[in-house]
Amino acid sequence: MNRKQLAYFIEVYKYRNFQIAADSLMISRQGLSKMIIELEKELNMTLFDRVQGGLKPTEHAIELMPHAKKIIDEFDYIENRHSLTSIDKKLVKIYAIHGVLDYLGVDFLTDFHRKYPNIILNITESTDSVALERLTSNDVEIAIIPDPIDFNIFSAHVLFKTRYCIIANKAHPLASKASLTYEDLMNQHTIGRGREWRCYQHNINNTLKKGIRMDFLLEISNEKMMHEYVAKNNVIAHSFDYMACRYVMPNTVNIPVHGDDAVTNVYIVAKSDMVLSRESQLFHDFLLDWIVKHGFSTVNIKSINQ
Repeated sequence: MNRKQLAYFIEVYKYRNFQIAADSLMISRQGLSKMIIELEKELNMTLFDRVQGGLKPTEHAIELMPHAKKIIDEFDYIENRHSLTSIDKKLVKIYAIHGVLDYLGVDFLTDFHRKYPNIILNITESTDSVALERLTSNDVEIAIIPDPIDFNIFSAHVLFKTRYCIIANKAHPLASKASLTYEDLMNQHTIGRGREWRCYQHNINNTLKKGIRMDFLLEISNEKMMHEYVAKNNVIAHSFDYMACRYVMPNTVNIPVHGDDAVTNVYIVAKSDMVLSRESQLFHDFLLDWIVKHGFSTVNIKSINQ
């Protein structure tokens, strides 16, 4: 098995058609078909069933697909890292939950670059589930993720606290409240972030455990779109203040939720058994120091809405 075989497999899986995949790869249909047959023989498994109108991935193909993508990503990362080292700079790769860069702002990145001009930051924002997966599999040395954290496996330092909040149209009955309780959310038409967010799922589960039932309409990860949807519809949206505060619109407000489980810590996290590289350690220490000096440890929704 080699990289080319996996890359060809991914294209066939994507298009479910040899001819379309071959055109995308700019090779012959016969050559592509032969490559897949060779891969199937090497793995001793059928990857695609030939059906009317194209191909249907087998269970083996479905299971192989995420691993094939990961391997291709690793090849790309190694090649890119090689090209970066040729210009005599070190790369620090970090996975962070969505919204962290918006929250810290350009000044943070500028200040880091001024202090460490020979370090290139490669920051990918994603769900906390993906960030944790990348950290666990040693794809990255550092992740920025919220509770819950397994402190038996990870070392974690609090960066800032964020509060569960509700985005509401100013015409909505809840918009007149300075703060909300979980009980205020009963039977509300609701949108929120995707369930791939562990922190979002954790908050929703806690709400449901309290006997609070809501009418869930939509789950999206785009914070700006959530505000726009709320602005045009009689619904509320679930978010966290560090993200919600970046997209306040003229006719929406962010309202903090108060309760035992409403506040979440966001951490900079590394594996306990891993010694960070010098560059990763420099980023780690710089971020902890910078966030305290610049007063980013908490978010004040009230002042933002004003």
